[in-house]
Amino acid sequence: RMPSSFSGTYGMKPTWGLVPMTGGMPISYSVDHCGPIAGTAEAAARSGAAGDLLLGAHLAGAAVEASMLGAAHACANPLTARYGIVHGAAVALMLPHVVRFNSDQPASAALPESPESAAGYAKLDGCRSGEELAARIEALRAAANLPERLRDAGVEASALRELAREAAQQWTAAFNPRPVGEDDLLCLYELAF
Repeated sequence: RMPSSFSGTYGMKPTWGLVPMTGGMPISYSVDHCGPIAGTAEAAARSGAAGDLLLGAHLAGAAVEASMLGAAHACANPLTARYGIVHGAAVALMLPHVVRFNSDQPASAALPESPESAAGYAKLDGCRSGEELAARIEALRAAANLPERLRDAGVEASALRELAREAAQQWTAAFNPRPVGEDDLLCLYELAF
């Protein structure tokens, strides 16, 4: 998206790994993407099914970014980089736990309630609480036949601490309504395991 913003054009950011980086010069393995650049969003999307897929991926990414669920992305990036888990599937693995973490109703005593938690955070799809929203996300994940647990995606328990360390270094972790550190991210990985 940055090259397009510098040149007054429109760029779409596809799911990480969907478009090969062959010939590209990445600045960051977890942030750089190859995608179409055009004069308008419509022109970029006119390339048929591939354009529809890229547009859908872009809109989904923009929606998640705007929802301030940075911890889900911070956790998903190392899963994609280390295990080759498609970024959207990695986000789906982590998202219910992040929603619970960010809501006023943590799912576990291991995640203490925080006064900084955003009130009314989970007002989506008719959900009245973070737990309801997390359950809805889990149902959608199951309907899409995505892995439900990290272990189902080939992640080893022995890797969780290192994944948390890597997730804590992700810039996306700063875009979470409730501050997260390495220990919080480890707890999220353990809940998802």
